Amino acid sequence: MSGAAVRVPPEARIDWRPLLDPRGRYSALVTTGSSPDRVRRHCSGLVYLCAPYVHEAQIRGVWRVERSVRISVLASVERARLAACGVTALCPAIDIAEIAHARVLVDDAPEPLDMTYWRAWSQPILNVAALLAVPEIPGWDRCPLVWRDLRFALAQNVPVHVYSEP
Repeated sequence: MSGAAVRVPPEARIDWRPLLDPRGRYSALVTTGSSPDRVRRHCSGLVYLCAPYVHEAQIRGVWRVERSVRISVLASVERARLAACGVTALCPAIDIAEIAHARVLVDDAPEPLDMTYWRAWSQPILNVAALLAVPEIPGWDRCPLVWRDLRFALAQNVPVHVYSEP
């Protein structure tokens, strides 16, 4: 899609309602009720798979390996579903989790809950994505990084496929 940049929703407040409205201002870029097969039909490039991580991998501000593994597995299932359809997808949440799991072997590995670091780290991947896919992984709708990714995609006129219904 080309043309003028879309006015994006404010970063400070996560509000999915206007974005998921099938007749709203974002309907030309945001597809709700999507699926891996629908993503395949609408994208011929690299897909950025948005999954929550930082808030879901912790309890009261403390990183928890079991929660990290859970998020990594849930995101990997969605990435596998896309791969089964022939879609090449990258998912920073999976990489963040696996880097966090490797911290016992790497002295200076990044802090898994450092959102500032992971925002900057994932930006180059976001820059080259042809489409953003947001599957229904618990926490997707309250994750600040998913919200950031979505806002960036809209500002760049990158299509977004959200698996949930409004």
